[in-house]
Order: sequence, then C-alpha cells, then structure tokens
Amino acid sequence: MLDFLGIGSRKGATTWLFKRLAMHPETYFPFGKEAHYWNNGRFGGLYLQVFREANFARSNGWKSGEITPGYAVLPPEIIDKIKATFPDAKIFITAREPVGRVMSSVQMFCRQNGVDAATLGVDELRRICVENDIIFDRGRYGTILRNWSERFPVKIILCDDIADAPRATLKDLCRYIGIDDTFFDVIPDHVLRQRVHVEQPLPIPPAFRQWVVEQSEGDIRAVEHATGRDLSSWRIMSQQS
Repeated sequence: MLDFLGIGSRKGATTWLFKRLAMHPETYFPFGKEAHYWNNGRFGGLYLQVFREANFARSNGWKSGEITPGYAVLPPEIIDKIKATFPDAKIFITAREPVGRVMSSVQMFCRQNGVDAATLGVDELRRICVENDIIFDRGRYGTILRNWSERFPVKIILCDDIADAPRATLKDLCRYIGIDDTFFDVIPDHVLRQRVHVEQPLPIPPAFRQWVVEQSEGDIRAVEHATGRDLSSWRIMSQQS
C-alpha cells in the first residue's frame, strides 16, 4: 500500500523532507526519492507491485511512500488513477515563498546549461522563466491545490516552518502520515537544521523580485486560503534589495 505521497514543490525542501523522513524507523521508501512512476512510468508495473504487495512493511508497522516533486503538475486524469489505485494515500506538498523558489530554479537551470547566473540582468532572468515553463508551473499552487484537493485531502507544509521550526514541522507530518512523532524528539537540533543543496546566494534585482511576486499573487492567495495563514512576508520579498 502506498501510504503517503509527497508531490512537491520544486526547490521546496523536498530533499530535506525525504532525508529526515528516511531516518524514521517506521517509513519505507522502496524506490528512494523521486520514483517518477506517475509522470513517466520509469518502473512500469514494478512500482504498483511493490506498493500493493509490501506486506512485510505493513507487518512491521511501517508506512510506505515516496516523494516526487514532478507529481505536483500531474494532469487530473493521472491524479484520478492514483486515487483509484491508492484511495487512502496521505498527500502533502511543500510551499515556498516565490522569489526564493523561482531564483533557486533559475540557478539550477544556469548550472545545467553552463550559464553564470550572477551575470544576468532582469531581462535575462525573465526570459529564462518565460522560456522554461517548469520554473513557475511547479509553484502554481492555485492550480496544483485545485487539481489535487478535488481528489485527496492535501497537507501543505510551509518552507517558512521548516526553516523556523523543523522539529515541530516533522512531528506534525509524522502525525499526519501515522507514524510515531516522538522519534524526532531525540534527534539533535543541528541535524534537523542541516541544509541540503546549499546554494551561494546571489543578489536579485529588485525589479525581478517585484515581477516574480506579481506573477505569483494568485498562488500566494491560494496558499493563504488553504492554510489560513497570512503570507504577507512572501510579498515583502519583492521590496528587499
């Protein structure tokens, strides 16, 4: 049984979540992180077989799952198939403030294409975003939440909370998944706060910050509505120099 599924978002601390959850003795990730079954069929029937027949995991009280950020933008018909196959799966998604998430995606694009991101001006940064739909699409929380929430309850994990209170965030996720949340009580704070994929921060032109926030306003509102949280700080990012 697929007990839990992390669906994103891109550059939204999903690797951090995977590494921390993988520490827990009651979680089982048969394919590690990012199986990509539902968006490219990498494992074929093996994926379904493993999750359907993971009796040894259930007999040990483990919860089986995976985290693949690409699932955030699955079309409704594929989400319907997931619902039909694993109707009780616990779905969660991370949500990160748009400026940091978009800039992190731009930096990844630049690394992959041999471009020095530090040399790019506002026009070049915008062009990369416009020409690579994935940069914004995987943070289109309005569309993502609508598509998934019509089929599953979806837990939203704010990256702000991961940064500010990683232990409490993990314990809350454990309770949602259905595993012992006290495991993380004994993990040292410096371990929980250890970052992955550490990037060299780059100065971001104020005009680019403003543009990203303007492009993301609807998605900020969607997360605010879904969580009941005031995310004004995500908009203030556009005013930082």
